[in-house]
Formats: sequence, C-alpha cells, structure tokens
Amino acid sequence: MLQAGRALYVATLLGLAVTGYTETFGGLVAKPIKEEICARTPESFYNNKVVPTGALWTKETLREPVIPERYQAALAWINTATVTPCTFSDVPALVEIKKLTLIEKDQETGEEKILKEFDYTKSEERGFSGALFQREPFWFGPGEGNPHSSVLTYTENGLIVNIRQAPNNIYHGWTEPRVDLGRDKMLVVEAEVRVSGQARLQLGVDYWKDTTSDYNGYDPNCQVSNNCEGWIGDWQGDTKGEFVKIRSPKNLEIASK
Repeated sequence: MLQAGRALYVATLLGLAVTGYTETFGGLVAKPIKEEICARTPESFYNNKVVPTGALWTKETLREPVIPERYQAALAWINTATVTPCTFSDVPALVEIKKLTLIEKDQETGEEKILKEFDYTKSEERGFSGALFQREPFWFGPGEGNPHSSVLTYTENGLIVNIRQAPNNIYHGWTEPRVDLGRDKMLVVEAEVRVSGQARLQLGVDYWKDTTSDYNGYDPNCQVSNNCEGWIGDWQGDTKGEFVKIRSPKNLEIASK
C-alpha cells in the first residue's frame, strides 16, 4: 500500500506544472525518483501530454517578435525531446522534417516574403547544425552541447532526429546560413514535419547582430549579446503518422488579421 501510494504521488508530480521539475529530478534524488516514475507509471499516462517534463518554455512566448534595432539577421531553431526522460519498449520517438521555410512578414501590412526554404529531402541540402544538451538536473545544462551526436540523420523523408536514443537530453538545432531580415520585420517559420510517439517538437527564432557573428553569451535583454531570442513556439505532439504543416508563432498570425 505504501509503495502504491508512493507511485501515485510521483506520478501526480509528473502531471503537474513543470516548475517543480528541478526539485523533483535535480540533485542526488534524481536517479531513484526518475527510475520509480519510469517503472511505475504506465505508458498511456504520457499519450496526451504535449509539453515535455521540465521544458524551459512550456507554451508560445513572444520575446521580441519584431527584430530589434541592433540586429539584422535571423535563423530558425528547433528543440526536440521525449515527453519524459524514460525509454519505453517499442515506442518510437522520431521527428522528421521535410522543409523549414523562413518567411519575412511586415507587421503593418501583413505582407509576406519567403527568405529561405530549407528542403531537407534534397541530398545536397544540409543547411542545419545542432547539438545534444543535458536535460537533467535542468534544461541546457550543465556543460556544453555535443555536436557529434548520432541522433541526427538524413533520409528521403528529410532531416530525422531520433530522440529515443537520448531521453535524458534535448536536441537543439538551427538553420544555416542565417538570413538577412528587414528593419521592423517579423520572422515566421513554416515547417513540414512528422512527429511520432514520445517525441515532441518546438520551433523558435533567434535574431543575430549579423550573418557571421559568434555566440558571446546569453543576454535576456538583448543589450550586449550577439544573438537575441525572438520567439518560442508551442510544443507539437504526435501527428498520427502524417506529415503536417505548422506555422509559428500563432499569435503573429492572429495579430495580422
């Protein structure tokens, strides 16, 4: 009875807001608590859970939807993670990306212009880089990312991230080269993707000082850093075996109508 109550307790923790994730999975208690959750919680518990446990951004957030004055370039990025840091038998966790399209949007007129289409079904298209980052005890830390991970491959379906191989990590990738973005413009991203099983996908945009500047640290106020967070999209769950087109951020679409 005590064990059953304990299992229910940790499962309830997992289903609640992710603000308690660091305390739940962090530090010395991380391994036993995680193992108990993975062992005792049924796979069906996660089927309708869209936001990965511990996610840094849990919903669409507009930081700087219009490019700030001191920046002139941009890129699109993805976050990919399993919904929980558990690996279930025979459950896939794949993100397949056929295309990522970067669209410049005028905030006043709503006019759109395609700046760059990355078609990853073409064998010559490799305009993408990324790295595998730690998920525990908190997202994107500690330590640097691993750019040589085997979770990323290319097939006739495009760019494939098999995040099932790394449930304790986040794969963070980005388009390259960066694109020039006009003053007072927004960047919208359209993606043709298939998300399977326990995998989850999030889109986002970063602005950069120019097309060649190096990363020089994170600044939430975008005053001294070479890059600036533009927006972070909602999480995308299983697409039921189909490739679908998603556009982010949704609030920009609503605002222009």
